[in-house]
Amino acid sequence: MLRRIRYATVGLLALFSSLAGAAELAPQDTSLQFIPADAAIYTGSFQWGTQFQRIVQSNAFKKLEQHPLVQMGMTQALNYWQSESGPLSEMLTMPENQALLSLVREAVAEETFWYADDNTVEWLAAMMKLSNEINAAQYEAISGDDDVDEEELVQQAILRTIDKLDLALWPGIVIGFKSDNVDELNRQLQRAFDAMQAAMESEEELAPLQDSLQLDDRDGQKSLTFRFDGDKIPWDEVIEEDEIRDAFGDKLKQLKFEFSLSHHQGYIVLVMGRDQSVLTKLGRGEKLLNRKEMAPIRQLSSVALTSVVYVSERLAKSANSVDRAIDQYAQLAQALIKSEEMELEPQQREKISVDIEAFRQDLQAAITVHVGAVSGYSIMTDDGYEGYQYDWAEREPLDVKPLQLVQHVGGSPLFFAIGHNQSQPEWNELCKKWAPRVFSYIDDATRQELEDQPEELEAYDALVTRGGPLLNKLGQIMETKLGPAFAGGETAIVIDTEARSDQWHAMLPAGEKLPMFEFASVCLMSNPQLAAEGFAETFQVAQSMVDLMVELDHDGEFPITSIPEPDVQEVAGGKMYSYALPAQAQLDEAIRPNALMVDNVLIISTMPETSQRLSADASPQIKGILANEIARPLVAASYCDMSKFWSAINEWAQFGANLTGNDLSSYQVFLDAIACFDGFSAVVNQTDEALVTHYDVRFKDLPADE
Repeated sequence: MLRRIRYATVGLLALFSSLAGAAELAPQDTSLQFIPADAAIYTGSFQWGTQFQRIVQSNAFKKLEQHPLVQMGMTQALNYWQSESGPLSEMLTMPENQALLSLVREAVAEETFWYADDNTVEWLAAMMKLSNEINAAQYEAISGDDDVDEEELVQQAILRTIDKLDLALWPGIVIGFKSDNVDELNRQLQRAFDAMQAAMESEEELAPLQDSLQLDDRDGQKSLTFRFDGDKIPWDEVIEEDEIRDAFGDKLKQLKFEFSLSHHQGYIVLVMGRDQSVLTKLGRGEKLLNRKEMAPIRQLSSVALTSVVYVSERLAKSANSVDRAIDQYAQLAQALIKSEEMELEPQQREKISVDIEAFRQDLQAAITVHVGAVSGYSIMTDDGYEGYQYDWAEREPLDVKPLQLVQHVGGSPLFFAIGHNQSQPEWNELCKKWAPRVFSYIDDATRQELEDQPEELEAYDALVTRGGPLLNKLGQIMETKLGPAFAGGETAIVIDTEARSDQWHAMLPAGEKLPMFEFASVCLMSNPQLAAEGFAETFQVAQSMVDLMVELDHDGEFPITSIPEPDVQEVAGGKMYSYALPAQAQLDEAIRPNALMVDNVLIISTMPETSQRLSADASPQIKGILANEIARPLVAASYCDMSKFWSAINEWAQFGANLTGNDLSSYQVFLDAIACFDGFSAVVNQTDEALVTHYDVRFKDLPADE
């Protein structure tokens, strides 16, 4: 029986893996050779067969295949397929269906692509407009009286939007699969046509659609097309509501689109659009591959290409969600101030409405979202994948310098991400402009709420009078000390699992030392002295604010009376400031939030051990592309060594199994197989024209059985 399962498994997998794509190919040898330059989006995936074979032939797959649970699953699947009543039985035995499977296997093994023309931009914009209209209707319902019917408002919004929709802008989409087997495709298209015709003839409701289905034969190549013509649909019978039918009837009669399946320039193509014009554009005029944004891809020679992507600037800008989200929040705010629950005077509503609109504009100006065309590609490597992504948006030059903090990530951590601190003065101006205005509204609302409570109003007056200068002082500290102290520096996030303890929590039994996830933020300061002064003054301001709150709290309900001083310790040539966790937490004393300043490096972490380790200079011991790129001038870099993550999870899983008396040995192969994902890394650089991300994704196989 096991042998039969083995043969069945190999046979099923071979169905998709036996036709591997070419080991190397140039972009000019793919569908990019005929994709038009006005493409809104293009994605190409290559060598699925080769990639699948790499999985099937791996030691990890072979070990999984031999596992009893997998064998049992395959036995059940085999019995199901071999059963006379099994729905797949006939498909697996009929020669014509075997031929269909063979055609599908061939079509997906080498190359698939998806292309949408420029009409996609207008169509997406129309859908965005519809979404905005629906949101506006919902917000109008919020601001209206209780008699407002939200469903009716939404329906009217949809009607207004669709009435303005230009159905001629239906996007043209082509999905392609590389195959030269025209004869078999012709046979399968004839089969599909005959089956669909028979179904339409036997079903009275489908009879009107018979003229919509057409099988053409041009120069020995068949094309199966289904045409939807809104003018032929009895909308009076389909739409029961008079209002919708009256509003949509004429528009729906204009609705036309087609689905076709055929062979074109070496590919099986599924075409969707208002007509076949999107297909006739393939191979004519300027090509996508000749665009400036595709230059890095165009210059590739024969490589183990696995994917190519492209998104046009027009589509990227149309899909930009940041400005749209701000607009929607502004719409919601406008609706809320109009609602009766807000109890605002007309003059107040008008003033707030003007400020909401002004803040919306300022916020959108401050959040500079650079949007442009995006292109990229990936290739197969010995241990996974490597790729490049190019962001062609126009932007100001970024800081591109060697990352100094790579010496302070602990050598070989589980994860780190480092970047230069980029200047954003527009945010400072936004806060300085709007913080007083926002406070003025809060102040007015609070005073209105407390006008019948003189004692509380007096305490509030004292809080504003004496607390306001403290907040202003805090703003000055940020602007004159902490901001400049970190300007032009770097910031890193580090995660590791080096720390070990035999009892991380009092409720766990003491035993073998287990790893714990460590989290740290590392900052490179441009002016350590200013930073030290800024932190000290911030602590003083915070303490003064607490003192004020305690003084004004006549009921004694404020939770603290002072901010405790941190423990200060001379460590590693610097000072460590730390706080012990409450005893109620019952956590190991090694877990102690802390901050360590050594020279121009500030480390904030969950464990002093972590901070001390990161404070020492240590050359990074890393794998993948980052090992060769890390010393170069960069904008940012990230790295993940998943082997450390899987190792920690494995140890804790084994600890839990021992604690509960379970045996993990029968599941170990699954844990080992998951651990084949070895990690990833990426570096970001900037050229004169693009922001470039170079990345890799790494896998490692299990050792072979001896």
